[in-house]
Amino acid sequence: VSTQSTWDSFEYMVEKKMDDPDEDDKMEDAPLSAEEAKLMKQLESGKEVEDKVVKEDFQITDKVKYEWFFKNLFDIDSKNGLIWKDYDQISKQRKVLFFLLKQMGANLLKGKSIMNVSLPVTIFEPMTMLQRLANVYSYLPAFAERFLEKDPIEKMKQYVAWSIASLHSNLQMKKPFNPVWGETYQGYIGNPNFQVFCEQTSHHPPVSNILIETPWFTMSAAHKVEARTYPNSVKVKSSGCQKVVFKDEKKTEYKVTINPDVQVGGLILGKRAIAYANILTIKDKTNKLYVQARFNPEKQGFFEKLFGKTKATRSDFFKGFITKNKELLKDTSRKAFYSKDMISYFEGQWLEFVIIDGDTYWQLGREMPSKVLNSPDCLPSDSTLRIDLKALEAKNEALAQEKKEEIEDIQRKDRKLRELSHKAAKKQQHEFLLMTYSIRY
Repeated sequence: VSTQSTWDSFEYMVEKKMDDPDEDDKMEDAPLSAEEAKLMKQLESGKEVEDKVVKEDFQITDKVKYEWFFKNLFDIDSKNGLIWKDYDQISKQRKVLFFLLKQMGANLLKGKSIMNVSLPVTIFEPMTMLQRLANVYSYLPAFAERFLEKDPIEKMKQYVAWSIASLHSNLQMKKPFNPVWGETYQGYIGNPNFQVFCEQTSHHPPVSNILIETPWFTMSAAHKVEARTYPNSVKVKSSGCQKVVFKDEKKTEYKVTINPDVQVGGLILGKRAIAYANILTIKDKTNKLYVQARFNPEKQGFFEKLFGKTKATRSDFFKGFITKNKELLKDTSRKAFYSKDMISYFEGQWLEFVIIDGDTYWQLGREMPSKVLNSPDCLPSDSTLRIDLKALEAKNEALAQEKKEEIEDIQRKDRKLRELSHKAAKKQQHEFLLMTYSIRY
């Protein structure tokens, strides 16, 4: 998700620049140090900053490969979070970023549109963001039977554990293809009992909808991603609402209304690190249960590090509570954890384990995610039928690049047509109101 959001934020910045020339002034900036400037020149010249290479692409299929993934592709850093070790991909992405900046500058000098700059497929994987979204839910088969708990509090505990475990299940370095407006994806998670249906319902801002049908519950969500880009990092905010309706006697309904923010550092220089921050909120409307989980709650600022009395916790640390007092969700201070209204307390590290009331509800490697498989009976608009994606699967990068740019051009033309249609409809409505007013008076 992080890599997708990073590149999407860059592409969105380019489009916003066309609509608003002052957009760059709204972005936070900071001067680079002499050492950083030197490294930037080194990257720009095409020299390798790191010489370590992870040569094998990976998809989770079994326990052996799963453990290999966590051992070889990243390190868990107590200060920075998840540290990527695929230096080959990082180097490629950084070179592409400098190339794009150069190309944009050259186009501006020649009077050409910067919208004609397209990301090269060398940093892509043969998958769209809709398919990547389906992978977020890959832990569902492992927790489905646990969701059948009749005790509402125990059911909520299991759902909390699944929510935290899912945060790491979509980790990848390569960028997926952006789905066009109206593109769909159909598949299933592990087995046909977990049917997945996705659709891209907005281009800017990007919004992806997902529906998961099972014999035990129905899950739906709208994922809206907004990113703020800084000189060497990006902050990604995922908003929208996730709704779960269980097929039990009470028809229990959950709503996830707030998701934690994703922070990605080292875009150009330094370690490529990812961490979660802020709050996750879950509401059980049926049984009046409420959950608040805080990620990296003891993170210290500059002055807190110098003068603060409290010690910072690990960057992947989280803690939270379950309560029947809805008002307790508004309290973001430490006092909330000492409230008499707190029913259950949980904590852990989102990369490794979840402990609720002293019991381990999830542990990395104990519960296994399932592979997301494509549906053989898909719509013509399905992601798997994209020509550029198929070309990349066949290792034909030249054809993939050509078809990708064709799709992007069609999408831009469609966007302009929609804008013109909207303006025409608005003008027609205005004229109708004026005519109605003149007839009446």
